[in-house]
Amino acid sequence: MGRTRSASKSIVISIRLPEEVIERLDSYVDELRSVTPGINITRTDAARSILIKHLPEPTKTQNLRKRS
Repeated sequence: MGRTRSASKSIVISIRLPEEVIERLDSYVDELRSVTPGINITRTDAARSILIKHLPEPTKTQNLRKRS
């Protein structure tokens, strides 16, 4: 999988997750690795994939708002 380069700026964030969520994330990583042999998929890759896949696209109104 790996990180894809894009024109948009990336920002590093850090979050705390309950151990059960980490275990679920690790299971998802194992699942992704089993279907993509030879590609090193990390927790970060998996978390990024989940966020991109499941967060809705911003609306035009949201794009106009300033981020705090």
